[in-house]
Amino acid sequence: MNTKSRNQLHEDALKILYCALTYENMNLEYDLKEISEDILSTPYADIDLYVRLVTTKALIYQARFIPLITPHLRKWRYERLSRLTRAIILLACAHFYEVEEVDKGIVINNAVRLAKTYLDDGEYKFINGLLDQVLKHE
Repeated sequence: MNTKSRNQLHEDALKILYCALTYENMNLEYDLKEISEDILSTPYADIDLYVRLVTTKALIYQARFIPLITPHLRKWRYERLSRLTRAIILLACAHFYEVEEVDKGIVINNAVRLAKTYLDDGEYKFINGLLDQVLKHE
């Protein structure tokens, strides 16, 4: 039985996604299952389904999400965003578009909470504004 809160699950997913993006940034191959097990010290089968789905979908569909994000960056390139910022944004996009039908405000609030916890002061405002523009049902 899972005793983790939804916020804890988002943090788990963020840690896994950040690690995977780090491997990608270094052009190294990786196994998402191994990363997940190492970070959470849990067999993959015991990791919450939401965490497994959202991390997998964020990585699989990042090539689709980046063109949705880029036009709203105003004088920035996606590649110049910190890896942690990218992880939070990709996590939100995967949650919104690929994992479950959920209100845009809830997804943005989760991303803002992660940004307030893990990023420098004020960066949450950037993520809030960006996701407000990016997350739209087609």
